[in-house]
Parts: sequence; C-alpha cells; structure tokens
Amino acid sequence: MLREASKSFKEYFFEFVMVFLAVTLGFFAENLRENHTERDEERQYAQSFCDDLASDQEELPELLESINRHAGTATDLQQLLPVGKTANDATGIYGFK
Repeated sequence: MLREASKSFKEYFFEFVMVFLAVTLGFFAENLRENHTERDEERQYAQSFCDDLASDQEELPELLESINRHAGTATDLQQLLPVGKTANDATGIYGFK
C-alpha cells in the first residue's frame, strides 16, 4: 500500500500513455472493421441490384404484353361509356367472359 502512494510522475505518465494508446488503437481497429463491413454490404447491394435488373429485363416482354392487353380493355371501356346503354354486359370489358 505504501508503494501506491510513492508512484513517481514517470509511472503515472507511462500509465496515461498506455491507456491512451489502448483507447486510440481500439478506435482505429473498430473504424477499420466498420469500413470492411460497409464495403462488403456495398458489394452485396450492387450484386442484388444487378440481379434485380437482369430479372426485370427478363420480365419486361411479359409486362409490356400485359400493359397492351389492359390498354385494349381500357379502350373498349372508353368506347362503351359514351353510348350509355345500360343493357350492355360489362363483364366483357373486364375480361370475365
């Protein structure tokens, strides 16, 4: 116990430097780890984006066909509305025939 009370300035300074270095190196190590993790996530996001783009390109012809089909139905509806005949069967407009 007497030894603790008789520490010199050098010993206190050395302990301060050691704690400071430990905290600083810990900060840098955490920063490097975080950068590595973010880089991996960026690669995964870019790969996912490319996969989604390829999938969208494959589905595009089917989507265009569906849009054209629905556009034709909308045109039929547009032609029937001004006529105002309530006797017309509307199920044909929606493709339920």
